[in-house]
Amino acid sequence: MAVYPEGTRSKECILLPFHNGVFKIAQEAETPIVILCISGTENVHKNYPLRHTDVYLEVIEFLPKDIVKKSKTASLGAHIYSAMEDKLGL
Repeated sequence: MAVYPEGTRSKECILLPFHNGVFKIAQEAETPIVILCISGTENVHKNYPLRHTDVYLEVIEFLPKDIVKKSKTASLGAHIYSAMEDKLGL
């Protein structure tokens, strides 16, 4: 299952503030979190259907379920946001 904690798409290709409620779902389900970055999707609508679009999915970090369960949702959100910022060079 994939969840996008920003809650909406960014039209300027920037990282928007997170809604930390999605991390509460992971805590209650006692699941790990895999932090991913997706890039290239902003070009799909311009290229479809005549040209292909390269879309990249990068794994940044894996957070085990015990770390997810014992962390506060705000600290999880801040950690994940920071990891994505670093990876994206923002």
